[in-house]
Amino acid sequence: MSSLWTQAEYAVTLHNGDKQYQISPQLIEQLEDPTASFTIEQVTSPLFNSRFKASGESMLRNSNRESAYWLKLTILNKTDKSQQWLIESFNFRINEISCYMQTNTGFSEVIEGDQYKFSQRSVGHKNFEFLIPNSKEQIICYLRIRTKQPASFELYIRRFDAFTTYAIGEYFLLGIFYGTIGIVALFSLLMLLSFRKIVFLYYSLFLTGFAVFFMCQDGTGFQYLWANYPFINTHSISISRLLMLIPYTLYFCAFLEIKQKSPWIWKAMMVWIVVRIVIACIPQNNDQFLSLIMYYDYIPFIVAYLSAIYAYYKGFKPALYFAIGFSVLLISFIINSLRVACIVESNIFTAYSLNFGAVLEILFLSLSLGSWLKIMIQEKIVTENINKILEERVSERTEVLQIQNEIINEKVDELDTLFYRLSHDIKGPIKSILGLANLGLIDVLDRENYFKLIQGSALKLDKITTDFRELSNIKKSDKEEICEIDFEHLLNKIQTSLEPTNEYKTIVISKDIHQTGVFRSHEHIIYTVIENIIENAMKYTKVQVEASKLDILIRANESKAILQFTDNGIGIQKENREHIFTMFFREHLKEEISGTGLGLYIVKMSLEKINGTITYQPVSTGGTTFIVEIPNVI
Repeated sequence: MSSLWTQAEYAVTLHNGDKQYQISPQLIEQLEDPTASFTIEQVTSPLFNSRFKASGESMLRNSNRESAYWLKLTILNKTDKSQQWLIESFNFRINEISCYMQTNTGFSEVIEGDQYKFSQRSVGHKNFEFLIPNSKEQIICYLRIRTKQPASFELYIRRFDAFTTYAIGEYFLLGIFYGTIGIVALFSLLMLLSFRKIVFLYYSLFLTGFAVFFMCQDGTGFQYLWANYPFINTHSISISRLLMLIPYTLYFCAFLEIKQKSPWIWKAMMVWIVVRIVIACIPQNNDQFLSLIMYYDYIPFIVAYLSAIYAYYKGFKPALYFAIGFSVLLISFIINSLRVACIVESNIFTAYSLNFGAVLEILFLSLSLGSWLKIMIQEKIVTENINKILEERVSERTEVLQIQNEIINEKVDELDTLFYRLSHDIKGPIKSILGLANLGLIDVLDRENYFKLIQGSALKLDKITTDFRELSNIKKSDKEEICEIDFEHLLNKIQTSLEPTNEYKTIVISKDIHQTGVFRSHEHIIYTVIENIIENAMKYTKVQVEASKLDILIRANESKAILQFTDNGIGIQKENREHIFTMFFREHLKEEISGTGLGLYIVKMSLEKINGTITYQPVSTGGTTFIVEIPNVI
């Protein structure tokens, strides 16, 4: 990202080498329209033009919610005219945002906002985007923003391909996030049908409200749920907070048995729910009132947190996971509330703080439910069998005690089997984590081993996000990490990192490295390239071959480095060769291999960042050869 000050004007200069720019407030002139009645003809006139001033703030926002705000931006397009650029508003909760782009005949107008149907947007994305005409070198853009809720104005200029890549990654991760919430909510409903405990219904409703709240926060709700009903956007946040907080309050009261153990706290929480519903019916047009609501909504979090700590102190072990989970949630909820109130700047961390917190919160809440469920089943089984035995053998106390012990041990074994089957019958890494956590709670002596297994299941999820994070880092990385490269040392370091993996133990790697002179480049990017190619060779080996091999030939001099990787694996089918560097492509000959299909795509994108190339050559006897060329940075 970069932006330049040109000829004492407020301007952003677009260059061929860049893909996106964050527009700082220092490059934008602002004009407040208190009556919200100014037209584009008026604001572009000499009289109004002189009234545009820099805001002088680090964050642009609507100080007066009755006013309209005009933002003026000059764009100097120094790129190829074939490249398509767009302006993006990171804040998608704006009632109306109009973009006026200078043309030969005047100004073109595009109007978007959350008070218009989603289908009216020029780009089908949850944020607001406006295409920049590429026919001129200098473009003057006016943005008119009017919104009734507190809002900050974060603007970006992105090249269309960079925007597409960023959007795909964002939607993919959101899909994983909402899928995880949906799976756990469905699992909770199944537990409700099995055990008839209302706490599972409250938990499922809480997760559903949580998901709706997130979809209001990130804009996907308007895009996918009520695209043709924009009036819902006005009330979406307040309604979704209600859908989340009321089931949450009922859930923690049921889970911690607040009604039985602390009746006065339970009554206070019921009063809180009634008052919160009344507040939701009051128009929320005052910033001070909104701040009071924000603080009022902290009450159930604080009460749940203190109640969980007290319950754990009294010996209720599952409350520990509960307290940890909602501590994380409370922190993320505070960060998000401060962002909505424009107290802190909106960015990737603050905008998705609740998402990050929710993933951890769901993990810990699931652990607490699993622990509680185990205790509940044990107590139920023991109680039922004790009553039955006492009715049949009242006169034989000594024998009754012996029978009780036998039944308890038998039922505990059955419970172990139940949790084992439960962990293996429910698909997905989340269920694996839950099952292993339950087993860890039962087998205290071997707890360390179970945590290692939990870590292994979590690593499977982490592999997907790691690939996308690596891809995202490559997309955004600047070329400042230039250092001297020792290919012998670098390759040894990569092999050391791969040694613990099972695939590495089944392949023989031979090296032939000849390096003359000093070679300088980006070590992290070259590390990523070599690591992904070696991992690719390790995955696609032939089962019937006695010794899987990978021959690595490296020649580096003061001009360039040539890296050749030849393996005797399954090779690539002829019809698939043109797709091997495509995102998400996986060779279907070994479908059982797990992966995201991003390895070779990451290699290609990494090399493009350092002006390198990669080519593929089939091996006549089977296998593949990849040839990488990297220029020396002098």
